[in-house]
Amino acid sequence: MGTTSAWNALAPAFTRLTGHKLIVTQESSATFERTLASNAPADLMVLYGEPMNDIIRRGLVLEGSSTIFARAAKRKWRSSRST
Repeated sequence: MGTTSAWNALAPAFTRLTGHKLIVTQESSATFERTLASNAPADLMVLYGEPMNDIIRRGLVLEGSSTIFARAAKRKWRSSRST
């Protein structure tokens, strides 16, 4: 997950400021689906694009509550080898 380093930095600060411990888990798609099916509680889910839209359509996340909080740049690397 591209946001792991951000969560590692933000979680301790959140705990210091609020006194509430932030528990961050990273799951595969299959494990995440099982977690959703079990109705396990969650305060925050970090997904992107269509997977989040699907969960909203299924009524598992309140429509209108999703927001973009980070963006990542993509870059194509050119080989240093001559062709």
